[in-house]
Amino acid sequence: MEHGYHPGGFLTAVLCNDLKEACVCADEDSARALRDVVVWLHNYAPPICYGSSDRVEGWICMQGERARTYSQDKGLAKIGIERRGGTLKVLGSSTEAVNGGAS
Repeated sequence: MEHGYHPGGFLTAVLCNDLKEACVCADEDSARALRDVVVWLHNYAPPICYGSSDRVEGWICMQGERARTYSQDKGLAKIGIERRGGTLKVLGSSTEAVNGGAS
């Protein structure tokens, strides 16, 4: 999202606040990480980038540099959700905030 790319089906559904679609699109790793992803978004992501399909599309339309500049100007976390070794990792501002599904 930091670069203005359109995320995949699971993450798009989570960002749009569409629980049913997120569950339908989730693979096993994503399903285990759902709560962690939502908590991370709430705590670290720019509020204008998630919560409804309009916000998600608006953020994507900002494109990379403008979205990065907005996040940096507001002191918000660098958005990072990636797959490493078969596990979703949700990255915080300076370190990995959540290890998908780990307790």
